[in-house]
Order: sequence, then structure tokens, then C-alpha cells
Amino acid sequence: MVFKFISIFLCFFFTSCHTRQPEYIRLSHGISDPYAKELKKTKGLCLIGSGGSMMDDVKKVNATYLSFAKLSVNEARNLYVEVVEGYLERFNRDEQIRPYLHNYPFTIENMKLMITFKDEYHRRRDGEDVTLMFMARGNLVYYCSYDYEKEDFVDLHEEPYEEAVRIVRGGDSGSSGESGCSLAQ
Repeated sequence: MVFKFISIFLCFFFTSCHTRQPEYIRLSHGISDPYAKELKKTKGLCLIGSGGSMMDDVKKVNATYLSFAKLSVNEARNLYVEVVEGYLERFNRDEQIRPYLHNYPFTIENMKLMITFKDEYHRRRDGEDVTLMFMARGNLVYYCSYDYEKEDFVDLHEEPYEEAVRIVRGGDSGSSGESGCSLAQ
């Protein structure tokens, strides 16, 4: 009798503690997770953070990656555009998730990507090498390095995402002039 009581209690306990994930979150992971594995295999990008805005539907997808590559602004731009466009293409072509997308087509407004670059000793990149790139403030892509003397990020370049796409698709090398990506701002 005691065994039955314990068994029933455990069944009730374990089934009541399980909360079911909404279908759109499961579908979102079904798109993002394989792409993250593909990026690990093909680009050496390690997914270190993910999430988004998915209270009632899929409004935004966030991903943060770590890379050990040593990239210039131009090389980093190519990588950034390729990864963002890869996410957008996968979400837009998946017909199962389409009814759950906050807007279709999914656009750059629905994507937040950050890539951090470190050396083999897990130190931030410095000099002209990109150590951090992300998008903020009206879809501006920021490319930063790190100054170990100042113990702060250094602006390498900034540009609207649309300009980065144009440069990548058009082959223009872009500029690497003054920018405003300092996280202290």
C-alpha cells in the first residue's frame, strides 16, 4: 500500500512539474540549433548564448557566438552578414514556423547577433583585429577591438547593416574610419 502511494505521488509530482514548451519555441529551436551546429562545423563559431523575444510569438531571435579567428573589419563584416542572412533565410523558408513569426518575412529587425573573438589564450583581440561585433542603435553594426592599457573597447568601425550587406554583395571594401561602438557610450 505504501509503495502504491509513493508511486502515485511520484507520478503526480513529476508530471505536474513539467511545463510544456509552446510549439513556436520548439520550432524556433528546431531552426536555430542545427544552424548553430553547422556554424560550429563550417566557421568555427561556438554558440555561447541564445534566446529572444518569444512571449506570444517569435518576435526576435538572439544569438551570441565565440570565435578564435583573427579577422579584420572586412573579414568580420563578411562573416556577420553571412550568419545573419543565414538565420533570416532559415526562418523565412520554414513554413511550419511562419504562422508564429511576429512578422513575415522575418527581417534584420527580428535578429540580434553578437560575435566575440578571442585568441588561443581566451584573451580579447586587440590592435586592428575585431574582438567584438554586434548590432544596436537602429541596426548599426559595430566592430570593436580592445585596448588593454585603457581596459576598454576601442571603436574600429560602424555602419548600417544595409551598408554591410551592400559591401559584401557588391565586393566594395568599405571604409574602416572613425566610429562609435564604445560600450562606454
